[in-house]
Amino acid sequence: MNNQIKQVIDKYLKKWEEMGLNFFLTAQYQDMVSESNELGTTWKPISSTVTDKQLDELEKTIGYPIPASFRDFLKYKHFVELHIGEVTFFSHPSSDWQKFILEPIFNGYPTEHLIDKGLMPFADYSDWGYVCFDLKNMNNNESKVFLWDHEQADDIELIYPNFDSMILKIGEQL
Repeated sequence: MNNQIKQVIDKYLKKWEEMGLNFFLTAQYQDMVSESNELGTTWKPISSTVTDKQLDELEKTIGYPIPASFRDFLKYKHFVELHIGEVTFFSHPSSDWQKFILEPIFNGYPTEHLIDKGLMPFADYSDWGYVCFDLKNMNNNESKVFLWDHEQADDIELIYPNFDSMILKIGEQL
């Protein structure tokens, strides 16, 4: 993962902390606890513990390889919430992180609208729908990034040529 991508991710994780929005009610992920009191717990992003073996297993479960840049993203930091512009990435905590990726793929919207077509959601886009990879049409271990509108399930819109360009572009917005 290049340094520009890391800087964007770190900037928005830090912003979330500075605004005091890194709060959850229970200390679900002990290694991510920043502070705890009677009101609840704040979390802090930590270095990822995701391994290539775990990612290979995830790909087997999904049924497709995932983009190399997204693999790098998952191996960079664990977080509870990451918002960059209109994009809200699915939670990537230190334990059970796979379920936060697999849940919207297999138990969210009907699979015939998404994964059956090779579309893998990895983030929410405002209240429109999902930001997705097209895993059926990868090129050089990368995928274009599409917006899938939950109200028009058959329409997808190309929004970025790849994951890294998406991070850099949305990181410029604020």
